[in-house]
Amino acid sequence: MRSWLLSVLTLALLFYSGWMISCGEKYPRPQNVLFITVDTLRADHLGCYGYARNTSPNIDRLADAGTRFDRAIAQASQTLPSFVSMMTSLYPDRTGVQFNASLLGDTGKTLAEYFGEQGFQTAAVISNPIIHNRSGLQRGFQHFDDKMTVRVFNRKAFEKKASHVTENALAWLEAGGRSPFFLWLHYQDPHGPYTPPPLYQRSFVNDPHYRAGTVLEVGESNWDRGKIPAYQKLPYERDAAYYIAQYDGEIEYLDRQIGDLLAGLESMGLKEETLIVFTSDHGESLGENNLYFMHGVSARAPETNIPLFFVYPPVFTPGRIIRTPVEAVDIAPTILDLFRIRHSAMEGRAVLPILKGKGAKDFFYTQSGSGGWERAFIFHPWKVVINYRENETYLFNLDQDPGEEKNLVSEEEDLLQNLLDKIPGRFIKKDFEQEESPLDENMRRRMKALGYLE
Repeated sequence: MRSWLLSVLTLALLFYSGWMISCGEKYPRPQNVLFITVDTLRADHLGCYGYARNTSPNIDRLADAGTRFDRAIAQASQTLPSFVSMMTSLYPDRTGVQFNASLLGDTGKTLAEYFGEQGFQTAAVISNPIIHNRSGLQRGFQHFDDKMTVRVFNRKAFEKKASHVTENALAWLEAGGRSPFFLWLHYQDPHGPYTPPPLYQRSFVNDPHYRAGTVLEVGESNWDRGKIPAYQKLPYERDAAYYIAQYDGEIEYLDRQIGDLLAGLESMGLKEETLIVFTSDHGESLGENNLYFMHGVSARAPETNIPLFFVYPPVFTPGRIIRTPVEAVDIAPTILDLFRIRHSAMEGRAVLPILKGKGAKDFFYTQSGSGGWERAFIFHPWKVVINYRENETYLFNLDQDPGEEKNLVSEEEDLLQNLLDKIPGRFIKKDFEQEESPLDENMRRRMKALGYLE
């Protein structure tokens, strides 16, 4: 009996010790979390990811202070499905959130809920009206600032400008939001319409990278292929190069606000003891695949590749670049493991082992918004894209063709079939269940104004 009990206790101790090591026992633990997310930000339009234009000097310096992941994938190319997966570490078919008009029910537990249970102050400053106090992403936040203050150009909706996000965040910190805290800041810029402040509107117009000559018509809706989405229409301008220059101007403006935020954090003496995580919910098509200035319609690289870096030098080596692929569902378990907070039922995997050359995943999933009618399945370096609406299948070799321009379906038929056979059935079925929740009249008007409901 005594021997049996000793064996059980030994196994329990080993399990607990193993869990503690996996949750960061070997890593110094930060005091706070600053989680910075940017709407509609393509990784390849940042200098730290090789962009030629000087759009992001402050973000680049922040990336250089930490470890940057070169191949990070969002779970959806639309805001709410993407963020719900990011915050719960569950894929969209598990969360039930397939549309921006969906609401997260009681599925999973959010990052804020985990930190709140550990006694952290939890706060969010939000600038996208899709993320509201009924979306489900408010769960766990003691302070949830979702008040929108600026009318959106071309839309009957309001948002919060980047300068207001930074100001409100610093005000919360100065008013007593000190350690330990979990603070989520979401910046709406550079989401369209691309209307940066006047100081940034001419920064990249007619510069050496300005490629004029692609003149577009304005579409009747927000989803017309080969045309400018109706809500993106700018006065007197129809050249695609001008729109891209304004998109980059929005990033430049955002970057200035990120710089002010970091300066404020440092002046309060909080920067060194804070884990900073920087990422985006999704990218933006800027002409690729004949899709202009839109997202949510594709599972291809322009809309699903996102920036991702972690800044906390005792753990994440400054200037290090990791090319091992990761995905957005990996962010939450990484943060929780670093803080040694136990978690369960998460589908992502912490990236901490990757820092030591271990723990690489062999399967990744992403999808379009609006119900996931285009889905991508990645067995690196191979990416299979299935468009259920158009009944099209694509195969790309990401090592040789990171821009996903050459479809290898006809050249690699046997390989394609082998990959299709490996896809988990839960992802390949045509229709996902979505979390249905009633919208009140005010929320219905908001969704219509943003173009997500008819």
